Amino acid sequence: MIKILLTIILCLTLNGNFIEAKTHLKVGYVPDTAFLEEDRPGHLRGYGYEYMEFLAQYGDWEFEYVPCITWQECNDKLQAGLIDILPGMPGDYRALTNVMRTDHVIGRYPMQLVIHGDKPQPHMLIGTIPSNPPIPGLPQVAAEENFTYELINFPLFYDMEEAFYRHQLDGYISPMFEPNKKLGDDQTVLSIFDRQSYRLLLRTNQQDLLKQFNIAMDLMLLDQPNIRNVLNNKYLRQGGSPLILSKSERDYLAEKKKLTAALWRKEKPYAYFENGRLHGTIPSVIKQMSKDLNVEIELVNTNSINETMQLVDSGRIDFVADTTCDFSLGDIMQVAPTQPYLILEYIAVKRQNETLKEKPIIACIPEAPYTQSFIFPEYPEDQRLYCRNIQECFYAVSKGRADILYVPRSEYYYLIDETECYNLEPSSESDFSEEISLGIYSQADSRLWRIMNKEINHLDVSNIRSLEEVESGGSLTINWLLYHYPLRAMAIFLAFIGLIALGIWYRLRSRRKNIERMHQLAYTDSRYNLPNLIWFKRESALYFDQQKKSAVHYYVVSFVIEAARSELETQVNKIMMQLEKMDWVIISAVGEENGNVLAFTRARNSTEMFQLVREFIRSNDYASMNDSRIWFRIRAGIARVKSNYIQQYIDRAEIARELTPDDIKIFDDKMQEELEFNKKIESKMNQALKDHEFKAWYQPEYELETQKIIGAEVSIRWKNDELGYLLPERFVPLFEKNGFMLSVDYYMLERICEMERSRKKDGKDFLPVSITQTFLHMAEEDYLDKMKAIYSKHKLPRNLITIEFSERELFYRAKYNQREKVANVMRELQKLGFQISVKEFSADSSLHDLLGFLPVDIIKVDKKILESIDTSQRMQEILGSMIDLCKRLKIKIICSGIEKKTQEEILLSIGCEYGQGLLEFENGEVA
Repeated sequence: MIKILLTIILCLTLNGNFIEAKTHLKVGYVPDTAFLEEDRPGHLRGYGYEYMEFLAQYGDWEFEYVPCITWQECNDKLQAGLIDILPGMPGDYRALTNVMRTDHVIGRYPMQLVIHGDKPQPHMLIGTIPSNPPIPGLPQVAAEENFTYELINFPLFYDMEEAFYRHQLDGYISPMFEPNKKLGDDQTVLSIFDRQSYRLLLRTNQQDLLKQFNIAMDLMLLDQPNIRNVLNNKYLRQGGSPLILSKSERDYLAEKKKLTAALWRKEKPYAYFENGRLHGTIPSVIKQMSKDLNVEIELVNTNSINETMQLVDSGRIDFVADTTCDFSLGDIMQVAPTQPYLILEYIAVKRQNETLKEKPIIACIPEAPYTQSFIFPEYPEDQRLYCRNIQECFYAVSKGRADILYVPRSEYYYLIDETECYNLEPSSESDFSEEISLGIYSQADSRLWRIMNKEINHLDVSNIRSLEEVESGGSLTINWLLYHYPLRAMAIFLAFIGLIALGIWYRLRSRRKNIERMHQLAYTDSRYNLPNLIWFKRESALYFDQQKKSAVHYYVVSFVIEAARSELETQVNKIMMQLEKMDWVIISAVGEENGNVLAFTRARNSTEMFQLVREFIRSNDYASMNDSRIWFRIRAGIARVKSNYIQQYIDRAEIARELTPDDIKIFDDKMQEELEFNKKIESKMNQALKDHEFKAWYQPEYELETQKIIGAEVSIRWKNDELGYLLPERFVPLFEKNGFMLSVDYYMLERICEMERSRKKDGKDFLPVSITQTFLHMAEEDYLDKMKAIYSKHKLPRNLITIEFSERELFYRAKYNQREKVANVMRELQKLGFQISVKEFSADSSLHDLLGFLPVDIIKVDKKILESIDTSQRMQEILGSMIDLCKRLKIKIICSGIEKKTQEEILLSIGCEYGQGLLEFENGEVA
């Protein structure tokens, strides 16, 4: 009746219309306060979000969620009418002007005091923020923990947190919105206090809306009275609540050092002996309690409740590990139950295919708690058959002396196996349940009861359930199968033997084929189905060892074919076929890079080798098509082999190939010097990172029409006292090869984030920044975790930082079967708040191919295209079509390397809006 009345009132407040379009309301919130999260694009979740969405169903509203940086910004927007509702505003709401709050609470959160280490300083500098609620409980905490304090106000939580991280504060106070949020290694929640209520705030001129919300909340609490508990368990208590003990409680445990507990249940899966050791769910929980509380807990084995009560009476134990959560029974046993940590679901067990009598005989254990709490009230004395233990109950029902028994669901299968009463069957539904608690000795120190309740609240309930499920797996034994299905059991046994025989035969038959296949997989390149680098190194080393006394010299030649992607596979196969025909080529294989072919060769001297390679390139650097030739470039590096360590000569050949502008080069002493310089770079790179020698340089990105700077691209420089001033092309390729570029990328990203925070602190606007990262990150297992940690640490706005990958790396270094992985990684980066850019996009790239599988936000056109548009009308048209396509797909396109005014004019004429110039600013000196 109350619900009907409230519904009528709510409908009348909505202008009397029972069918009305939903009212659109804006809800303000601050991210990272347990209210709302966007865990993937378009998908929202969180305590407050779910509460508001439930509430919307009772008021016929739809909510738009408006993020704000601080609670003060939320209040300002509420006062200005930019938002309609503010849920969860901390602090004393009465200090705000022109606001009123709802009757009902949407959540309650305690305040927490976070400190360095696990003990407070004698005098504490404690940070707080103006939006914190009143903290009257802090003096009591300080008195108990024996410290004095001084409160330091900070305008923003992030500023307070940063000061704490820099040890400018000894502690800080904040609402405990995320109880299970992991703190730093040297940080501890010393105490929680002053539990605060959070309600919905509205402007005082929204009286009708406030009335609607109060009625809607009344209706929701009638339908869902436990809504707050459900949301608390879902979002705030997952994994267990934090264990925060007072100084008095910690002192008690330190003095006690050891606790003694009685355990009387001895049934799988809860507690049982195996090989002389105690196992089961309850011992596992007690062991976890001992670990959490850092105190030894000794379990004393008892055989009955009566024996347990005798130990309690004598004061020899501190608590009972497996008592029932029943205060009346607890008074009889002289124990005070804690909140339950385990729930036993009881099921009925009877004989198969028999209908229960109208007055069945129940087998039970008279002193068992469940017997006294459930069976005694339900079944009169003449329907009870008393047994000494649960096994006797099974035998009694199996042999017809009783008709039914009750047992915890998780114990059933174990007891069936133990008693072999296979003519029994369980019910599918639970009839009743029993809550298992710790029973604290009534004469024990009262602190122990509070400590154990906190510990139970700290336990991960899902972990206890998983322990129970693992322990209660049950089994289908041979006896059970033979009893129920004798013919089927025999058939299964014979089929099993037949399968074993078939498996042995198949293994012997296929062993050789498997070895051949493994050999092929190990030594064959999957891209071209040709011998790979592993095979090449093995065969070359073996040949050199066998023929090293020969008068000829041996060489490694590394070819690279520079052809269109569509032609690359064909040309690699052609070059491999031609090399096999050359008498100076011993073996050949494909390298790891696309278009790379390796040859192990022989010649009388280096001059002859050079001439042979040059003649081979001249004869094979084209493709014939319809009586015409399409030319492409082949470059080669040559290194003489002097030992069977082939990899170093492959490296030298590749260095020779890459360090020359010509088509052919033999590794020489100058290149050896280059190698030595690279070694010197590698010897200093780790220390350079520690000494902050890597610097960020900024190239401005700007609007072509207004010349307004919209952001900057970061490039890296290295200033070293011994090496001098190094440009990125001098050390980045080496770092990418040895993997050090991974560390440098994270270092540069940290510096950029610090620069942004510094600008904000100085009152400047954030500067959108793009920073290049190596493609090596795609192979890192924890890449996304590291990026998330950096983003979470600095708490910068979304889409402020753009991660750039080069177009060449995407197409030439990523194999085709890696495309989906690359796309997934990029999508996850976007979810974290980063934008994705592809740089150095050139005229010979396939724009459709790129946009077909990658989630790209920005494309940066390579400066080589700009060098062509001055003289090529066709190149202008090509670039214009690229710009039009990107605009339709809502992808920003930026032209890089602008040097002349004429280039800007041409770009504007073909619709380009953004450019990037060559003017650089060192270390963030951008206005």
